[in-house]
Amino acid sequence: AQGYRTWYALDAICYTGIPDDPREEFHRKSRVACSNFATLRAIPPVFLRPWTRAGWLFYSHKLLRWLGGFALIGAAIGSWLLAGAHWSYAAAALVLSGMLALPLVPTAVLPPLVRHVRHFVAMNYAQVVGFCRWLAGRTVPYWQPPQRNVSAAIGSRTA
Repeated sequence: AQGYRTWYALDAICYTGIPDDPREEFHRKSRVACSNFATLRAIPPVFLRPWTRAGWLFYSHKLLRWLGGFALIGAAIGSWLLAGAHWSYAAAALVLSGMLALPLVPTAVLPPLVRHVRHFVAMNYAQVVGFCRWLAGRTVPYWQPPQRNVSAAIGSRTA
């Protein structure tokens, strides 16, 4: 808003541990989402003008990502509404519904690629939960760091 720029070191490396329990990551993501929606009031006006560079970056890199869970739910509803029109719509509705049900399946029984899809869907659900908490005025005023397995994260990146 004041005209400053942020530069990133392209050679920077950061390791973040992964919680052993996916529920901890879901709780963290929904808490962060709730905080994100709560801070929308404090965003400088320059970020709310989509025709500016800062505004375009905010909408395309932040706000649309925050609303991804609603897009997934809308796609599922739309695919089921179209399911009777043609078999391909019905097939798409089944595939999408299966994908959206993955967070109900324990991670350990899923193959690695499907675990990534499960994580993607669960984190988008967490955004929706965070939005609903924000609407209800239920913010979390504190942060409880999860137990993370940092050595596993480092080992998976260096292999």
